[in-house]
Amino acid sequence: MSKLRWGFIGTGWIADVVSKDLDFTDMQKYAVSSRSLETAQKFADAHNFEKAYGDYHELLADPVVDAVYVATLNPFHHEHTIAALNAGKHVVCEKPFAINTQQAQEMVDLARSMNLFLLEAMWVPHFPKFKVLDQKIAEGIIGEPMTVFADMSLFQLEEDGYGRMWHKETAGGTLLDLGIYPLHFVSRILGPKPTTIKASAKLTANGEVDEDTAAILQFGNKIGTLHTSMSATGSNNATILGTKGRVEFD
Repeated sequence: MSKLRWGFIGTGWIADVVSKDLDFTDMQKYAVSSRSLETAQKFADAHNFEKAYGDYHELLADPVVDAVYVATLNPFHHEHTIAALNAGKHVVCEKPFAINTQQAQEMVDLARSMNLFLLEAMWVPHFPKFKVLDQKIAEGIIGEPMTVFADMSLFQLEEDGYGRMWHKETAGGTLLDLGIYPLHFVSRILGPKPTTIKASAKLTANGEVDEDTAAILQFGNKIGTLHTSMSATGSNNATILGTKGRVEFD
């Protein structure tokens, strides 16, 4: 079997991280595209990609590319994923997968109709300790999980350094970037689909996106509470309350 040959759309910080991760695999880093050929070439040279393109359409037209990693800004995930799938490429798309339900459903439906692999690039679900947690819960160590609290609030993300997080046109806000982690945790334990959702948010000073968000998700007779903030340092942990005990999860 030949090596899986990857094409990257986007050359930012997360693309740099993932590129270095691929060096620990037997997959091939083949092509990269950016909005300028110069930027793409610099990334290709630094990370040992064979090809550089100044337009992602050129990358998608390259028949050598087997799979595409979408590492662009949040608003472009849908556009680039749809284009890659229509080009017959398998796709790993950075989180957040999309910015609304309609976009996400369209991406999933297209991948299924074309029998192509599509995955959100959420590494947390694949951490070994999550597998241990699933195993212990299945063994009944805390009985039946009934309530989950989860928080993800890193620190004050200043607008100067994290500008994309503070503006609507770049699909910013804490929920899409940080909130998906506690949301994943709650739905992993109690989900997948809540029967009701109640949420409240504090908007940024410019009024464009959420700076601090809390939500209560009910799953029948079970309740999950999540919190996320990009303006304060939180506990960044989770607690599962069961009928026989609890788990505190860092």
